[in-house]
Amino acid sequence: MKNRPFIIFYILVAYVFIQFCWWGYHIADLNRQVYELSVKLENTVQSDAVHIEETVQQLKDKLVKRKWMVIGEGSVFALLLVMGVYITQKAFKKEVDLSTQQNNFLMAVTHELKSPLASIKLYMQTMQKHDLDVQKSDEMIENVLNETNRLTSLVDNILLSAQIETGNYLLVKEEVDLSKLINDLLDNLALFPHKEKINIHRNIGPDIKLNADINAMNSVFINLIDNAVKYSDDPSNISVELTTNNSNVILMVKDEGQGISDAEKSKVFDKFYRQENESTRKSQGTGLGLYILKYLVEQHNGTISLRDNEPKGSIFEIIFKSS
Repeated sequence: MKNRPFIIFYILVAYVFIQFCWWGYHIADLNRQVYELSVKLENTVQSDAVHIEETVQQLKDKLVKRKWMVIGEGSVFALLLVMGVYITQKAFKKEVDLSTQQNNFLMAVTHELKSPLASIKLYMQTMQKHDLDVQKSDEMIENVLNETNRLTSLVDNILLSAQIETGNYLLVKEEVDLSKLINDLLDNLALFPHKEKINIHRNIGPDIKLNADINAMNSVFINLIDNAVKYSDDPSNISVELTTNNSNVILMVKDEGQGISDAEKSKVFDKFYRQENESTRKSQGTGLGLYILKYLVEQHNGTISLRDNEPKGSIFEIIFKSS
């Protein structure tokens, strides 16, 4: 069912090409018949052999010119047809892929919203129905807060993505102490789901500052760490480095997770893109995190690159260039 539109498209293209060749053959054949009839007519009307030979040669030259004219125009038409088919097929495939990604996104959002809401409801019902001691109540409240943070992060990404698409996202830049910001976020592990998987090694340079939007920097770092945690084994080491080089600010996150194939490295920053099918996926996510991450980095005169870690995993490197 998924490939049916492509099959119909290719059948139509094949039909057009066959018809083109068929009519090209008939035009060439018609020119040949006209030439033969003209020669016969000239032989019938004229009696001067020299004049007949000259006329026949002229007719033959016309036949050759028409033949090359048909070939030339046919070649141009064929080239335009091939180019049109290629462009149409590429655009068609892009729309199909986008539609598939959007469907996966809706499935992911549905799952991502239901899971924390169900957990919050269960915790609250437990607290309502049972007389829990203080320690157990505190644990329940902490779990509720964790699930609420997870929901907030999801909603923030969806809203931010919508603002990016409509061009309504505005940056308010000020001097931000990235060293303090990142350390504070790492200290608050409740921001990250599956925090039990995190074993973070820090190399955060002191007093590293950047003219940036503080909310955007929060989103950049949270999405970066969340991606590393999400695709890491349990437990796993994650390295976070913040350094400077020639007035450029460099943020690097290394994980020891599944890694990303070379074929997917250029796609992971696309909107809605996921590394695995939603129906069989093991990791959470909506395919918006890295898309938002790249946009925000570029809005701060930065670049983001992705390469393999050794012996396994991935390295995300962000370079904020000095103005």
